[in-house]
Amino acid sequence: MSEKLIETVVTKNDLKFALKHLGVKSSDAYLVHTAMSKLQYLPGGSETIVKAIEETLVNGTLMMPSQVSMNCDPATWEYPPVRKDLIQVIQDAMPPYNAKTSTTQGLGLTPEYSATYPMLLEATIPRKVETCSAATGTDDSGKTVWTEYKNVDLDTYDDFNDLGQAFEKQFSNE
Repeated sequence: MSEKLIETVVTKNDLKFALKHLGVKSSDAYLVHTAMSKLQYLPGGSETIVKAIEETLVNGTLMMPSQVSMNCDPATWEYPPVRKDLIQVIQDAMPPYNAKTSTTQGLGLTPEYSATYPMLLEATIPRKVETCSAATGTDDSGKTVWTEYKNVDLDTYDDFNDLGQAFEKQFSNE
């Protein structure tokens, strides 16, 4: 067996202690990005992380990007782009969005967990609105139906660093 022996365990109480030791207050607002590989062994994984933060930010705000990025028109994909002759193939085969089962891609296990966590979630970042399309159902023949909708620009590559710097500047003295 080539599995490495678990030598360190981090618990929910360990995370809560660390958050309080860092000065996190129950009414704070935090933008969270996690790297579970840095936590050694964490019983409960992503659920434990979210619950530790939730129990620490009792009256606060937890912000965690968790969008379903691949259920959009493949003609607009940049990361990775799609060969033009394959766009229609993807559109016809894309399963429709399902709030209970659709998954995030490339964001990690904790955002994946938080995307299905039973909370009132919404995008509140003031950004330009764009028209998008997503797979929303299937017709009688089983072909995927695409629907246009308005959404905020969710391109995480354009201003994520600016958002983080603005957040840190606004809350640096707390």
